[in-house]
Amino acid sequence: MKLFSLSIIFVLIGFCSDAQSNESQFASIDSFIFKTGPLLSYNVASITDSITHLFPNKSQKARAIYTWIANHISLDPKMVRSADTKNTEPENVILFRKSNALGFSLLFQEMCSQANIRCLSVDGFYKWNTAAFDEIPDEVNHHWNVVQLGNSPSEWFYADAALGSGMLDNKISSFTKYFSNVYFFPNPNVFNLAHYPNNKAWMLGEGPKSIKEFYMLPMIGNAAYQYNIEKINPATGKLTLPLNKPIRFSFQTNRSSLINNITIVKGEGQKIQQAERINFSSNTGGVSFDYTFKKEESTPLSIRINGEILCMYFLEVSE
Repeated sequence: MKLFSLSIIFVLIGFCSDAQSNESQFASIDSFIFKTGPLLSYNVASITDSITHLFPNKSQKARAIYTWIANHISLDPKMVRSADTKNTEPENVILFRKSNALGFSLLFQEMCSQANIRCLSVDGFYKWNTAAFDEIPDEVNHHWNVVQLGNSPSEWFYADAALGSGMLDNKISSFTKYFSNVYFFPNPNVFNLAHYPNNKAWMLGEGPKSIKEFYMLPMIGNAAYQYNIEKINPATGKLTLPLNKPIRFSFQTNRSSLINNITIVKGEGQKIQQAERINFSSNTGGVSFDYTFKKEESTPLSIRINGEILCMYFLEVSE
């Protein structure tokens, strides 16, 4: 086990206990986990103890677990495509260092349990690409966690370490590793725009009323979490639009002052086109802009804030 300086330990044990702690606290926890490393020779129990024992409260321990998993376990595209349940047990996920979202959620649940945190794995649905609009799968295709920090309904939180670990391409054929903190204890109303539980008892906050409604919504990207964005319009993911007629895009946010640029990007994968910067208007409650499509086309379309994807549509423009 690695040794850490007393100065680091004193910083770590000084954190406050609120589950909505400021990002500077979580940044310090993340930094600690980055220094801890992969712990390759450790089992689930010893990893959990190594990354959580310095932290005095459950929100800090849960963040340490999330950050360690998201940094050291990778999504396996083949397992995601096949919904394979083989090797999704926590010890196997630790052994192979890759899994599908089920393996991530079971590992997160087990590590939380060993840290004395109540945590459940949730089965549900997620739109992996724009081809999913209006196409409801026969079986669940994603998994995440709910974490209980107290007795009231407001003390349940979401965590999705699988999405926090990186990004699958639109064909679910390759995985790009990078750590994202936005899927740890996010605004539940934003999370519910991108996740739909198989059992609605595990929907925290407000969300779509049915799975049919969920699969009509646009895809949601990281920027929606970063800028606390809700009520995106147009509210349907598949857009059929006429030529040369402006359409209004808008969304609500309490962080509009942080938005420096908005771009539209057509296509995806190898067919992605150059980003087009948009003139937009903003106020304390939201952002809006008008855009006119000037040629017939059939293509995915993403709206991006400061370079990060806010949402994605599938666009059909015709005469």
